[in-house]
Amino acid sequence: MVRFQRSARFKAGKALDAVKWAKEIAGFVSAKYPDTPVRVFTERYGAIGGIYWVADFPDVATMDEVISGLMADETYQDYLFR
Repeated sequence: MVRFQRSARFKAGKALDAVKWAKEIAGFVSAKYPDTPVRVFTERYGAIGGIYWVADFPDVATMDEVISGLMADETYQDYLFR
């Protein structure tokens, strides 16, 4: 198994918007690749302001295939650059 994790920081006062946005992305990816559900986490302690996407893949080849597919997907790109 290979665990993929991506993170981002959100501005103070924008936590609700950031979590909504992160869940939309996770939902899109999970629907497109149902064998690879994406989970969203936020920091609870320390420097609050981080959000994380986590997905588990059976191997590196599968992870590369999914990531390559997402990088070529216009809808995914729209989510990233709102």
